[in-house]
Amino acid sequence: GGVVVAAAPPSAMGSPVGTVASIAVTAEPASGTPGGAVAIKVNMADAAGRPAAADPTKVVFLTTAGQMTPLQAVGPGQYQALLSIPADATGNINVAASLGTVGSPIITIPVSGAAAAAAVGAWGAAAPAQQAAPAQPPQQAQPEPVAKAPKQKKTRQPRAKSNTDRPWLRAGGGYLGGFYGYKEVSQQTSGPIYEEPITVGFGEASPAGTFGMQLNAKAWLPFFEFVGFEAGFRGSRWQIQLDEGDSEPIADGLNAISARAHGRYPLDVGNTRLSFGGFLGFHSSDFLYFRQVFDENDPAAEPSTEYDQLWTAGNSYGIELGAEFGPRFFLNGGYEMGFTDYSAIFSDSVELEIGYALIDNMYISGNVGRFHRVSKIYYGDDKDYVGDLEDQHLVFGLMLGYQM
Repeated sequence: GGVVVAAAPPSAMGSPVGTVASIAVTAEPASGTPGGAVAIKVNMADAAGRPAAADPTKVVFLTTAGQMTPLQAVGPGQYQALLSIPADATGNINVAASLGTVGSPIITIPVSGAAAAAAVGAWGAAAPAQQAAPAQPPQQAQPEPVAKAPKQKKTRQPRAKSNTDRPWLRAGGGYLGGFYGYKEVSQQTSGPIYEEPITVGFGEASPAGTFGMQLNAKAWLPFFEFVGFEAGFRGSRWQIQLDEGDSEPIADGLNAISARAHGRYPLDVGNTRLSFGGFLGFHSSDFLYFRQVFDENDPAAEPSTEYDQLWTAGNSYGIELGAEFGPRFFLNGGYEMGFTDYSAIFSDSVELEIGYALIDNMYISGNVGRFHRVSKIYYGDDKDYVGDLEDQHLVFGLMLGYQM
């Protein structure tokens, strides 16, 4: 709580004239230590800025801790007292002075250290705190009220970030390029599927180049880092020409979406975190396939060629490894198998991502991967088995993302 101290009678050290219009308070030294003392200097001036005389007994001090000695005159308009700092004091001590309706600004004296420090007395010479005269009791005349010093707010210092702090969320997007191989084989001579085998890549022809985009977001529960969730999208474009340049190229989009639930076991080794885990999820993607359409009115006519999309969906399972080296570098790798009807293997893939945090909340990463799919084609109301599809997509990408 605050301490109000009345001052002792003035010493005969000159008599400046003029009414006190301003009061300035300073501390020397500017900071103190527990059990030590500091000199509190008071300068009084009139409206013209000249030293002004005052009765020290009418000067009232307000302090948030410690004891004040009586105020003594040490020069024209100059006064001094001694503030004794308690041995258990911490933080800051606020001091202000007032005379009648004139008050000084509040000054703050930082208190730090464990050893007692000598206070500076008489405008220069050190004076031990224990030699200070005891505080005089207030006289019967009540001092003018002084505004109470504002209570110091306790501010919580943020915890310094260490190398073992890891982002729990990463979300980004960027470019996706690659090479695509495609194969379609009809199982019926005059079936609905294009009767000639179609092959792009797979060592039999040059693969098709692809370009597109990718999006991905992965988060681990902040309060339970063993469990996480992920969602992703890949979209690429490629084109194919069926008859050696006699027709227009056919452009197609390769789209894939996935959602996964992850479980992992993290292991910290110095500034490196290793994690081992697995995941299960849902995947959906599309195939391009070609079919031949016969003219019912002219069975002898050559069939026309059309193309369509075949969407597939199923569940997936996989394993993954991760590593984070210090606060900046990270690496993720995984292998996934996709199923249809929860039993038949439809796809398999392997992915690798290497990233670097440019700043605390932004990262850049590069990724490579291989995505392979096989599927049978069933046609008509009876779901007749009419052909096979297979493709392979080798990708490489660059992403920019946000992390926290």
